[in-house]
Amino acid sequence: MVGGTSDKQIIAVNVRDVYVAALVAVKHLPVGVRIISISGNMANNAGESQATLYVMSKSALQGFTRGLACGLGSINITVNVCSPDQ
Repeated sequence: MVGGTSDKQIIAVNVRDVYVAALVAVKHLPVGVRIISISGNMANNAGESQATLYVMSKSALQGFTRGLACGLGSINITVNVCSPDQ
């Protein structure tokens, strides 16, 4: 548990749900659209040991986004991750 949130919840919300949503969405998206995920600067600047799981989940999201961008770029779908607190 991290701050009352289970490890399964953190991974589900920050990684699994984004992955599943992207897989479903890609089947229905027209060429030339954008997929944007929300991350945070903690994925790059971890500073608290209590946030290790959260940092890992956001780093996984950034890696997934890079991979998805490589896979979908050939069909002109842009994939980005936004870190609003940077």
